[in-house]
Amino acid sequence: MKAKTIKRKLWGREWRIKFVKEVPTEEAAEANWGFCDTGNRIIYVDINAPEDEAKSTLLHEVIEAINYTYDLELDHTQIQTLEAALFEALEFELR
Repeated sequence: MKAKTIKRKLWGREWRIKFVKEVPTEEAAEANWGFCDTGNRIIYVDINAPEDEAKSTLLHEVIEAINYTYDLELDHTQIQTLEAALFEALEFELR
């Protein structure tokens, strides 16, 4: 997959989904396949992630964005649980 940016209007605001070579994180030492920058409304996904990891990561970061947008106050464990359950229920092609 090549680096690219997708712009989408989600929940009444423009969000960008960036597929990048290096994912920025809140903590420099932390390695992740993705990151949700809620302040700038950008979801990052590592283009080097295996396909299933990329799909799972995108879903996880979208849930993070929903959590922020709607002030749901879900903790990270709840977000991970939703991501795993939805990932199992949904099949889609990312690439």
